[in-house]
Amino acid sequence: MAGLPMPKPTAAMPGAEADVMMLRARRVEALRSPALVSLSAVRAMSSTDDHQTGTTAGSPLAQLDALIGQYGGGPQFEAWSAGLAGQSEHGLLIELTRMRSMSLSLRQQLIEQQARTSAVFSTILATQAGGNL
Repeated sequence: MAGLPMPKPTAAMPGAEADVMMLRARRVEALRSPALVSLSAVRAMSSTDDHQTGTTAGSPLAQLDALIGQYGGGPQFEAWSAGLAGQSEHGLLIELTRMRSMSLSLRQQLIEQQARTSAVFSTILATQAGGNL
């Protein structure tokens, strides 16, 4: 799917031939781009590479699993739930704000995933409608 880039026209080519070659290269790159962007996003979500020294944070998916474990009934849920019982109204509002923040973040991730899926399906449809490269 990725492969080498399409050859670009050189200055020695005649005008029409260079234009056709450039249009063909742009079309191929336009058809490849949505899939490559989508695959890059999936890799970033599952990768533990954060490019920062001294950090031990796991992948975003592993961090999400830890949050679900705490707020959604996992092993840390009992301690968190017991801690809520003794908190003041201010502390409860802070926890509520954290949970709403996580909800918005998850919603944003879902929207981005749906947009990538739509782009890939649109590319497939455009390829089928347009024929062969």
